[in-house]
Amino acid sequence: MNVHIDTEAEFDVCVKSVGGIKVSELFQGSPSFDNADYWFEKYNVVAELKCLSEDKSTDKYIQEKTGLIIRKYLAESKIVVFGTRRMTTDELSQACTKEIAELYRKPISGAMKKANKQIRETKIELKVESAHGLLILVNDKNTAVDPSRINWILAETFRRDRYSSINSVLFVTLNLVGTHPATRNDLLVWIEVYRDPGFLCSQELYANLRTALHKRWEDILSQEIKPFEVKNHDLIHELEYKITGTGGILIDLDK
Repeated sequence: MNVHIDTEAEFDVCVKSVGGIKVSELFQGSPSFDNADYWFEKYNVVAELKCLSEDKSTDKYIQEKTGLIIRKYLAESKIVVFGTRRMTTDELSQACTKEIAELYRKPISGAMKKANKQIRETKIELKVESAHGLLILVNDKNTAVDPSRINWILAETFRRDRYSSINSVLFVTLNLVGTHPATRNDLLVWIEVYRDPGFLCSQELYANLRTALHKRWEDILSQEIKPFEVKNHDLIHELEYKITGTGGILIDLDK
């Protein structure tokens, strides 16, 4: 996909097409509180849109920390590797993989903390405290947030911190496409994660929003878009971003 799409502007269009409204349009002038982005009255859902627009895979600090973690676990396992080579997370222990994933979890945790406050304040101002709080997390550029591990990242963040106003997170890609061995097509990722399985986001809203988004992207790109909706946890581990190739981490192990 060579065309970069203005995610926020196009998301606004799709939200309006399914009956949603920007919260800022409900007030004269700028809202006096830290507001969320959207209000879906029909579905009783307050939603905040956050975009991951920085590619943390090129962050020097994270690269250095990742290298230290990998070398530590390689030393503990007594595996000897010479020179520079590309390693995949499948070659690393579960403990090592989780420690690396923690580096990428922290920025998402920060975005969730801010979104929780925005959703909470919007519910209070609109007097809809019982509404479902939805965080729409769009990964536009951050290839470091592996789609095969987003469930762990979000679940771990929910477990550690109190995000009482976020009931669910919708993780999608629009500018960033994925690949999977089951198909030759480029894929868009759509992953639903819930804090409380007993309080699900409206499936009708999800269905309508998904249809609107993919129709909009097809019109812009003049090509068919095939979403990859993750339901099978065995298949999710084979999902990668096209840009990452093997999904490996290049690290100089001589240092």
